[in-house]
Amino acid sequence: DMDGVLADWESQYHLKGDISLAEFEKLSKEERKVVKAKLFTYDFFATMKPIKKGLSLLQRYIKDGKTVAICSALGDVNQQEVLRAKKDWLKKHVGDIDAFFVPKLEDKWKMMQAEYTTNILIDDRQRAVDSWNQHGGKGILFK
Repeated sequence: DMDGVLADWESQYHLKGDISLAEFEKLSKEERKVVKAKLFTYDFFATMKPIKKGLSLLQRYIKDGKTVAICSALGDVNQQEVLRAKKDWLKKHVGDIDAFFVPKLEDKWKMMQAEYTTNILIDDRQRAVDSWNQHGGKGILFK
């Protein structure tokens, strides 16, 4: 995963959001979509700070010769802008690495249909881990 494992999404939200994360979570789906459309721009995703623990873990797997790829959800607003920002962030902080982008975090399991056979997902969201495990992978919750 990228947001919450490699890139500090939560700190970025606290820095740029108009309402607290707790208030955001209480909004209806449509109300959240309005907030996200305004907030989730290229700048939001391209300027997130790296998470040292996540980057160190990624670098260790790469150094050990493991086949590694990034799988990240784009969300339901500004998808092309978010995609461009995430690719730019990865290029800057990780370098040249395979990356898969899906609309929703529950869709990350579809990456297993690619050439990756070990099927381990490290993610900060329990829903993504649960979905991954339900489709035959091994999901690890990142804390």
